[in-house]
Amino acid sequence: MKNNFTEALKKLTGFDGLSDQSEETEIKDEPLEESTEVFVDAKQEELLEILPLQPFYNAPSEHITQISKSMVIMGDIDTNDDVCVQGEIIGNVITTANIHGSNMILGNVSAQNMKTDTMRLKGNIKIGQDLFIGENSVVVGDITAGNLVVAGKVKGNCDVRESTHLTKGAYLVGDVCADDFSTEQGAKLQGKVIPKTAAEELETDFDFGGEL
Repeated sequence: MKNNFTEALKKLTGFDGLSDQSEETEIKDEPLEESTEVFVDAKQEELLEILPLQPFYNAPSEHITQISKSMVIMGDIDTNDDVCVQGEIIGNVITTANIHGSNMILGNVSAQNMKTDTMRLKGNIKIGQDLFIGENSVVVGDITAGNLVVAGKVKGNCDVRESTHLTKGAYLVGDVCADDFSTEQGAKLQGKVIPKTAAEELETDFDFGGEL
């Protein structure tokens, strides 16, 4: 049987390299890699065309700090994992990864990327890259981010390195410092828009030494 198979394979492929040393290969069960599929809803898909916002993804469970709906955390969280907030946190949240929030945080927040759905947040936000504030979210505090999309309500000043966009349902009370600023019809802004480059140049112009 083995010789017949070898001869048939030679005729089909022209390959003559099989020898008697060929043995049946043991097939090992290899563990499947964790899925890193990105899940993006239709509304966020539209926003992705406006600026390069990184959607929050479902990372492997061992890399998520999960605050469930029934949990109330009294104190700070400091981690390198993604943080999913469905409960309440009274304290600061600091991570080198991402935050996905849908309940309440009373404290300052620092992360690489952040997306809120129905979040109530009172505290300053510092995001290294992209911040998406959902239409049912309310934020009271100053914001620093690389890119910012506001679909909810924000009361505070925003310092954005690149792009800021307000959707039609957004309501922002505060000044925005950004070079790239855009709004949809229906968005409300109670404050000033200051080009970031101009603001930095003015600081340099006004700082020429001496004291008042």
